[in-house]
Amino acid sequence: MTENQKKLFLKTGFTWDQVAELEAGMEKGLNIATYANKNLLAIQMRQIRLGMEAGLLVEKYADPRFDWFQMEEIRLGLVDNVDVNKYAMPKISYDKMRQIRLGLLDGIDLSKYLYLPSGTLKVLREALLSKLNIIDYINDGYDAEQLEEIRLALLSGVNIKPYLLKEYRGPSIGEIRMGLENNLDVAVYAKIELSWTQMREIRLGMENRVDYTKYENPLYDASQMREIRLGLQDDIDVSSYCSLMNTSNEMKKKRMKIMNSNIASVNKEAMGSKNLEHGKDKKELTVFDDFTIEVSADMMSANLVLKSENRRIDKADLQKALSERGIIKGFTKETIERISNGKYDGDNPVIAVGKEPITGDDGYYEYFFDTERGKKMTYLEDGSIDYEHSEWFEIVRKAQKVVFYHEATNGEPGYTVYGDEIPARKGHNQRILEGQGFVLQADKHTYIAAYDGRIELTDDGKVIISPILILNELTMSNGKAVNFNGCVYVKGRVGDGTRIEATEDVIIDGFVEAATIECGGNILFRQGVNANGEGYIHAGGTIFAYFFENANVIAGGDVKANSSMGSNITADGTIYVAKSIVGGDLFCMRGLDALNIGNSAGAETFIRIGINDKVVAKQQLLDSRMKSSQEELDILTNAYREYQIKYPVEKRNTMEVFIKLEDAIYTKKLQLKEISEEKERFSEEIKEIRMAKAVIRGNLYEGVMFEINSNKWVAHPNKKVAISNVSGKVKVYGLDEK
Repeated sequence: MTENQKKLFLKTGFTWDQVAELEAGMEKGLNIATYANKNLLAIQMRQIRLGMEAGLLVEKYADPRFDWFQMEEIRLGLVDNVDVNKYAMPKISYDKMRQIRLGLLDGIDLSKYLYLPSGTLKVLREALLSKLNIIDYINDGYDAEQLEEIRLALLSGVNIKPYLLKEYRGPSIGEIRMGLENNLDVAVYAKIELSWTQMREIRLGMENRVDYTKYENPLYDASQMREIRLGLQDDIDVSSYCSLMNTSNEMKKKRMKIMNSNIASVNKEAMGSKNLEHGKDKKELTVFDDFTIEVSADMMSANLVLKSENRRIDKADLQKALSERGIIKGFTKETIERISNGKYDGDNPVIAVGKEPITGDDGYYEYFFDTERGKKMTYLEDGSIDYEHSEWFEIVRKAQKVVFYHEATNGEPGYTVYGDEIPARKGHNQRILEGQGFVLQADKHTYIAAYDGRIELTDDGKVIISPILILNELTMSNGKAVNFNGCVYVKGRVGDGTRIEATEDVIIDGFVEAATIECGGNILFRQGVNANGEGYIHAGGTIFAYFFENANVIAGGDVKANSSMGSNITADGTIYVAKSIVGGDLFCMRGLDALNIGNSAGAETFIRIGINDKVVAKQQLLDSRMKSSQEELDILTNAYREYQIKYPVEKRNTMEVFIKLEDAIYTKKLQLKEISEEKERFSEEIKEIRMAKAVIRGNLYEGVMFEINSNKWVAHPNKKVAISNVSGKVKVYGLDEK
């Protein structure tokens, strides 16, 4: 675009931003007449231009009646090749358009529900994706916030219906849902007179096994409830501050004062008056010529102080002195006998000792299954995994007892030499058991399996029982394909042409041929895979195998095998091969560890490590999104300023387009912040990926090609080396080198 053309557009009423969009279109060879309309904001022109550049039917949205967000949703629908006619109407808001577009992408037609609010449409779309029916709840008038909690309840399999009231806000239903998921008696707090924050405090009290009845009174506000709950969790006598007359701040001050005090000293300090009473005024005590009795400041010991050495103290005098001094417990009888017989050691023998309180035992869970199974593998002497004898999982049956909770004990009180009791602290109770697939019995201690399934204890202490489908074998003659919501366990072989899909783990004890296996969790091949270059294996997590031969493998986590021959393996994590890698194409994002790579015959083996196209594409996408969002924010900001200049505040604040600009600027700034944070996280991840290396603990042969972060290196015979990319160059060094 020439300078004269720019001036002409500006003279006829176009803004600089609009001219920039026209110029960008001309540079791409577009027919800018399609959007050379000064009634279109520059941000609208941008959406039309982007559509024209992609060869889309921009006539579907090149209309000033559509705002820029609506235009974007129609353009994205055209890009995704969905039927935009179902929502490309000016009267449909962009957020409704978005839900319909996303639904169409997943094969769900929401266009018949256009009368629903956009938030409700979103929940409905997510419910239908999970094959959940929430239409009845929608028809009953529940709003989007409430429906989302109902959807989550249905998704987790809890029966929330008996506790639903339309008067509950979404967060209240959420508190009921979380309680049901944790096997709580939610009837205790599922009450209309309680706010959701009050419900939360009662729920947390139940989860932490404290006496929530001390604060379940609706007259307490949530912050007061919280202070009482925290005190109970720390085994504090909350009666000293739980009056309704105390504000939550006052409660907190009193709670912290107790917390910051030494419990033992508080108890003993409270007994100070008794000490004076027991001791009275020393002038009133009978004075014995041969000795006096001293009591320690903490009242936990009493000593006899002799006025002359080796004197026999009359037992009756000693007992009388102890009685007058108020010392009634913890006598060391042997010492008293020796003293009365004139036999004792030292100048100030101890004649009474108090007893320290013993804190109660903490509560604990007793597990009736092997909590370590699957977490630790059995290794052979050569470092390979013993797939035959390693125990990978445990199956439980419905109603089987899986966990029992033992309550914390009260402990044993102590005492001073004056006989005053020193209260013992109760042990700490554990939070209620979290996880899925189990039911808490009426005794509130016993947990049983809700169904047959595989059980495990996760690293964060949750017990997970996953539904499991058990098959003897899978071949073309006995089923061909399996699709299961849970784990799949095949005891025998999996034959050519078969297919397994599972949302969680897949475990196969037998031999695997050219099958297609996909799952969201981990995969274990106990006897290995020989796929003859066909089939496909894809796991969201880690893949374990005795061996891979001519297999195609993709893992979202690590790949661990004893050997690999002629296989194509991709891992977003690390590849560990206990013995040899011979032939094939292997990529690992975070490094490779193997005994031997290649063979003496020079088998072609390609090893790629570190940054790959997937990482580059993500980085480019983030950069592109950042740049595009910033450009759009600049256009929106410029348009906003123009409206500020053109119209007085009372006028522009009533203009729909100005209000939309304000909302769009706020939304775009949030979007930029999210993208920036994502870029920062991804940059840190890339730094780690760039440090990935190959470790060869045995022999490296000719015929092996390495590519580490795009830098190539052809291997020559070597032993016990590591290979990495240092400052853009491949470096090879011995494992014993630093």
